[in-house]
Amino acid sequence: PNDGQLSCIVSNCVLDNVRYINFSMYGNGHVLCNNTIMNTASEGDAFRVWGANHVIADNLITNLTGSGGGHADVLQSFGGNGAYCQNITFERNRVFGNAAQICQFEMNPSGNYAYTNGYMTNFVFRNNLFANLRYAANVDIDGTKWYNNLFYRCNTGNGGHVFALGGEKGSAWGTEIKNNVF
Repeated sequence: PNDGQLSCIVSNCVLDNVRYINFSMYGNGHVLCNNTIMNTASEGDAFRVWGANHVIADNLITNLTGSGGGHADVLQSFGGNGAYCQNITFERNRVFGNAAQICQFEMNPSGNYAYTNGYMTNFVFRNNLFANLRYAANVDIDGTKWYNNLFYRCNTGNGGHVFALGGEKGSAWGTEIKNNVF
C-alpha cells in the first residue's frame, strides 16, 4: 500500500473544479508547493496523504464544497488500509472560504487500530491561515503539532470548536497546540 513514487515535486499548478480528490499521495519525500486548489465538489478533498516526509507548502486552497452526503477535507489520512503516514509538514498555506473540514485523521476507521499505532504520526501544521471553514480539525492520530497558525471563523457548521481530539478511532496522544491565534 505504500508503494509509490519518490521525491516528486508539484508546483505552480492550478486545480480548478476537480470533482473528487485533488492530490492522493503515497511514497516518500514529495513536495507540493505554490499551487492553487479551488472550486471542488463531491468529496473534493485537497490532499489525501500516506507515506512519509512530504511537504505541502505555500498553497492557496479555497472553495472546497463537498456534496452528495460527503464532505470535503483539506487534509485526510486514515489507517486500516495497510499504509503508514509519518512526518508530514503542512506550512504557510492559505486555506479559506471552504465548506470543508480542516482535517480528518483516523488511526483506523473500524476502531481496531492495534496494528496501526505508531504508523500514523508527526503531522506538523505551522504558519498557516485557516479562515471561514465549515468544520473543525478531527484528529484521531498521535503526535500532530499545531504551531503559529491563525484560525478565524473555523467550524461554523458545528458550534465553533477548532479541534476534536481523540475518540474511538484513535487517541490523539502527544498532540501539541502552541502559539496559535484563534
